[in-house]
Amino acid sequence: MTRARLLLLVVLPTLLIGLGVGALLLIGEMDRREQVRTADAAAAEYAQQMEVFREGLAQDVGPEALADPVGVGDVVAEAAEDLPELEPVSEYGEASSSTYQSARDARGQTQEALEEVQQTVERGIEAERFADAAEGALAVDPNSFVTEQTLPNGSPVRERVIPPLRSTLAEVESLETPEGAQEARRAVVDALQFVIDEATTLAAELDAGRSYQFEFGTRYGEAGAAVTAYRGQALGDLREAFDRLVGEPAASV
Repeated sequence: MTRARLLLLVVLPTLLIGLGVGALLLIGEMDRREQVRTADAAAAEYAQQMEVFREGLAQDVGPEALADPVGVGDVVAEAAEDLPELEPVSEYGEASSSTYQSARDARGQTQEALEEVQQTVERGIEAERFADAAEGALAVDPNSFVTEQTLPNGSPVRERVIPPLRSTLAEVESLETPEGAQEARRAVVDALQFVIDEATTLAAELDAGRSYQFEFGTRYGEAGAAVTAYRGQALGDLREAFDRLVGEPAASV
């Protein structure tokens, strides 16, 4: 066998092996690119689904509905079960696709936003319960317990006015006070206690044969304003949390 022929036999397998390795490298690169394309496509599909999800949620909970924490809670709880899923992809595709990573992070933020809304809903329900009770207490009119134009003594005041006011005050004091409602609670308690104190003075003055009068509308008005402000703050917190969830501001109620 000549030297040239021997050299050819040695080089030929080497070339064949080199071509094989090159083909494998090319196939591997193509596979990696395909994995990235698959991850990008999954992220794009997820983004479309999330857009539909947010639009549907915004339609289900309009500005007026945000004044009803219970209703918002029901809608959001149902929506949480239908939150779009980000399709799993290969480890390489996930690590190499910035679009997929952004979608993954966005989904985590959406889950956090859902949880925030649900927590704010609970606080809103507590706020509504407290505000309704406080406003109900302020709706108790001391004048409604005495219909006579002239009282002979203080007994009617002591027997018909003061007891229901004390009961109303006790109900307010027994209310569970949500976070942020302390100022409103104090205003309502102070207003009721003011009327009780003044009614007690009125009864004593009538017993002594003297006339006496007092005005409580200002105190009740200030207390009512404090309750309204607290309710508004709680509903405002709910609106802000919902805005963060759907990604756009909702009109004020």
